[in-house]
Amino acid sequence: MRATQYSLLEDHSPLNIMKSWLNLAADSEFSLLNLPYGIFSTNDLPRRDGVAVGDFVLDLTGLSSTGLLDSCGIAWLALDHTSLNDYAELEPAFHASVTMHLPFRAGDYTDFFVGVNHARNCNLVLRGSPSLHPGYTEQPMGYHGRASSITVSGTPILRPHGQMVVNSVPTSQLSKKLDFEVEFAAFIGKGNAHGEAVTVEEATKHIFGYVLLNDWSARDIQVREQFPLGPFNAKNFATTISPWVVTGAALQSCLTEPLMAMIAHHTVGGCPLRSGDLIATGTLSGAYRESLGCLLEITENGKRPVTSITGKPAGAVTWLEDGDIVQLRARLVREPHVGIGFGNTGTMPQDTISGLPTIKRVITTHNPVTGASVLLDYEQPKWESRREGSVGFNNIYTTTGFPCDINEHRDVIQHEAVINSGKLGLVNPRGSVCRIVDICPQNPEPLMHRTQSIDYGVVLQGTVELILDSGESTVLHAGDVVVQRATMHA
Repeated sequence: MRATQYSLLEDHSPLNIMKSWLNLAADSEFSLLNLPYGIFSTNDLPRRDGVAVGDFVLDLTGLSSTGLLDSCGIAWLALDHTSLNDYAELEPAFHASVTMHLPFRAGDYTDFFVGVNHARNCNLVLRGSPSLHPGYTEQPMGYHGRASSITVSGTPILRPHGQMVVNSVPTSQLSKKLDFEVEFAAFIGKGNAHGEAVTVEEATKHIFGYVLLNDWSARDIQVREQFPLGPFNAKNFATTISPWVVTGAALQSCLTEPLMAMIAHHTVGGCPLRSGDLIATGTLSGAYRESLGCLLEITENGKRPVTSITGKPAGAVTWLEDGDIVQLRARLVREPHVGIGFGNTGTMPQDTISGLPTIKRVITTHNPVTGASVLLDYEQPKWESRREGSVGFNNIYTTTGFPCDINEHRDVIQHEAVINSGKLGLVNPRGSVCRIVDICPQNPEPLMHRTQSIDYGVVLQGTVELILDSGESTVLHAGDVVVQRATMHA
């Protein structure tokens, strides 16, 4: 393997001193100068803490069992390894010594509003004037968000319901103006006591590391509830963060005082911060359209469609549509220095919970003139959420009765009627069901069940563990087939 060597200088310039036996790409976001922490799992082992090194993950929990971390002076195996909270609470000296699940159990989440370009643009678009609130330049402005809906990169987003005005009538419906917001955020490591203020100079000692953040926003819901108390349902449905927490040591040359001022202002009245609290900057926008941080600004609240999005006709998009994938990336590059990155926050908004690619369904028919032909093309069946969002069903097609009557498209009509009724269960007792099932990696305790039918299952992506009530289990991989003959299983 190629050995990559670096020396850590204040400006992150590489020198031939530090050596790695791993084959690290020269342009890797996670070089030896950037070793971010995260929580990961594999098919055979549960969640545990790790460090990203290039395209690899160093298993800290596994490493600790060998005794190699004993010199750190902490009871490593006694820590909670399903999140970084315990580790982050240790003094910074311990972190230096040992130098994609949610990385932290976030107890609280605060979103600030520090991007002056974003503030001016929003005021101009929504109120006709770019002027700022009188107190905007005097103190950091923020609001308390919802920690329970923070999700890690790759988690599909459920399009929110909410109240909006349609034809002058208050109406509750799915948001049609779903937006993203590009933000930077810090995870608190060591908290402060209740009543104790943190100064700007001390703030860095309380920050464990940094992530990219997408503050999903439903603009048609937001405009209805923005005043007088600020956003509520327009924001509380989801916030996505990148999975790897980049340490302050990796970013020491570029951290700015406003971020530290946010921490100080948050605690000035004595508010206690706790390990795992998430502090976000608010939308970060540049001075030009190409550098704006949300569609509200880019499209001027839907008046100027985006002129080019991969896979979409030019000028066709003003807001996010189901199946669109939003990716936020950031990288510190000061040539010829090694790049510092955060990974990816790629996430897909949709009206259900599945992250699988959009389903293309084609239904054929018989034409008396041309013979065989396509009846429906690019029809996209809808996903439905089951078991509190941990499982998604996509009912591709179902028949009612045997043999199936396909004359005058009766089977198609019956299928649509069954789906629209919302009464289709696991099986259609008098017919058949073709269904795609998406099981989230974080699926809760398996649910034992039985269907009075023969089920044919084909694994399309990932791995699936089949468990029988006898205790026997088997792992299926992509391309494997299981014939389920009315047995009790999960």
